[in-house]
Amino acid sequence: MSDKTQEYGKEIRTFKFDGSHPCQDAALINGNFIIHEKGLLIKGLSTLNPVYTKWRDMSEVTLYEGETTKVTIDLKNEDGEIVAMSKDKANDIEEFYELIEVQKEKHRYYDELKELKVDLEDISIEMDTDRWQNQAYFDTETGDIIYIPTELNEDNVYDDEYIANLPDWEKEMVEKVRVVYEDEGGRYEIIPERASFEAYDIMVKFTEELDDLTVSEKLFDALDGKGAFRRFKNVISRYTEIKEQWYRYKLEVEKQEVREWLWSIGIEPVEK
Repeated sequence: MSDKTQEYGKEIRTFKFDGSHPCQDAALINGNFIIHEKGLLIKGLSTLNPVYTKWRDMSEVTLYEGETTKVTIDLKNEDGEIVAMSKDKANDIEEFYELIEVQKEKHRYYDELKELKVDLEDISIEMDTDRWQNQAYFDTETGDIIYIPTELNEDNVYDDEYIANLPDWEKEMVEKVRVVYEDEGGRYEIIPERASFEAYDIMVKFTEELDDLTVSEKLFDALDGKGAFRRFKNVISRYTEIKEQWYRYKLEVEKQEVREWLWSIGIEPVEK
């Protein structure tokens, strides 16, 4: 790993999968891995060419001699954080596997995921949208996004006097909104918001994996300190091909985050 990788804290810890723990999957034994911000990073990864898998598919991953592959595994601890994002959450290999078991237990009912047509890009956009005007719910039966105005919160939607003063278009929404709030079967899931540090991490990761070292150095400089988003955008805008590469990369990473969230609620997305 480069010095820049170390500087930006992306390498957290290296584990050797040697079969010493009963939870280890045979197909991954003897591989050297780095715990990375999105899962397991196999040393020698091919830049900008991710191959994604979920923990439930680990046994299907085979690494051949000389092959370079990146495996991102949907591992979250009981606090809902990506295991590798927190150095103090997995201090040794035993604790790391305990977290895997927690994840498997949490998702034991989702061994058979329900296929559903969804627009990954629309959900990703919603993850980046401020919620001061609307709350966004995902309908796990239809794949639709349901928008609820902040005026129709769980208190106001049952206040007849308040409802009487709403504009007609919001009055028409009240019954549908109540259905969402009263759902106890898990049909409607709030779409999570993407934290600003996640957007920053995507920029850092792209810069780490960029083949053009000259541009990479400029981007690392841009990412250092306050105003990183603006400076990063300014540097990228000078290089047409790299700008296009960045937009493609960012879109795919964000869509993968959507997939991981959908897996966590029992949905296998089929992209529209």
